[in-house]
Amino acid sequence: MYRLDLKLSANTLIEICSVPISNVIEHIATFEDKLLVFCDETKDDSRETETHCFDVNSRIWTRLNSLEGPAKNLITFRHEEVTYVLQTTGDLWRMVSKGSGLIDFKLVKKLWDFHFDLHGAIAFKDELYLVGDEDLAKEKGENWPQHPELFKNIKVFGHRGNISNFEPCILPRAALAESSPDTTWVKLDIGVPK
Repeated sequence: MYRLDLKLSANTLIEICSVPISNVIEHIATFEDKLLVFCDETKDDSRETETHCFDVNSRIWTRLNSLEGPAKNLITFRHEEVTYVLQTTGDLWRMVSKGSGLIDFKLVKKLWDFHFDLHGAIAFKDELYLVGDEDLAKEKGENWPQHPELFKNIKVFGHRGNISNFEPCILPRAALAESSPDTTWVKLDIGVPK
């Protein structure tokens, strides 16, 4: 793991520690003063999400509990003071600080029961905006599962192409304005750098 030193004239990368993870990293998120790393893990013929935590102050890695289900196309987002993990299987997890610098995940609810490739999510004014596979968003259309006890409305933006899950999801203001209260999916046409 490296940090960028902007004080040096050449913007030098300085190694701060090694990364003790052997699996492919699918997603990285922040929680408080920690970096969370999510990887796919195969265990007894089932896929789980292996989670690791890096404390930026102490520079110590900790292996956290695994989540059921895949890490591929997993996303994280914040709503009010809560940070969530959302998997392609529809499992919504809440990140919880356990004290002593440890983090745990509590399953909140299964938002859907099918596979949906996610590219990002934003919670805004008690509504959840998802960006994901255009074909499935269009197919489910007005039948997208709603959970008013969690979010007033869940709206899906279909997108075809590659979007990095390592960067925060940003939706153009026009896309939010185009979605009316009675629409649950919108085709998202944004340029993606190659």
